[in-house]
Parts: sequence; structure tokens; C-alpha cells
Amino acid sequence: IKPDHILIYSIAVSPDIQMHGMGRRLLALAEAQTLAHELTVVRLYTNERMIENIAWYHRAGFIETGRDATSGFSRVNMEKRLGGSAKTVGGF
Repeated sequence: IKPDHILIYSIAVSPDIQMHGMGRRLLALAEAQTLAHELTVVRLYTNERMIENIAWYHRAGFIETGRDATSGFSRVNMEKRLGGSAKTVGGF
């Protein structure tokens, strides 16, 4: 938790249970925690080579806020602004 946002450091779902909504539930949990801490911004980053992940985050309501390179890792920075109501959580 940062002063103005929640940072998702990592989301990973085992391949044998992918495509069953677990990733959406993990994002919804992060969004609920963000609102519980009276914050409205969720941020994350992913490797720019993870095209499918970037598209998935876009579908989940995240927007790209920039790109950078750290320790040889080219990443895409993303964020989602929440409406301040639990009713907006988890919207795919």
C-alpha cells in the first residue's frame, strides 16, 4: 500500500486452473482492498513482452501510463481508477 494507491506486485495463476476466473477474483480482491483503504487507484506493471497480459489488463479497465526499463526488464506501467464504490469492483 502506497500513500495514494495500491501496487499489485504480482498476479500469477497456475496453468492448470487458468481460464476459470481466478485472475479476475484476484484483481477484484485487490480493488476491494484499495477501496477498504479509502484509495481509488490500483497500479501494476508487466513485462512488455506479455502481450496477452497487457490486453487482459486493458479488458479489466487498466490503462497504460508509461513504459520504462529496470534491470534489463522492459515494463508497461498500468493503472485503474476506481469509482469509490464496491459496486465498481471486478468489472470485466
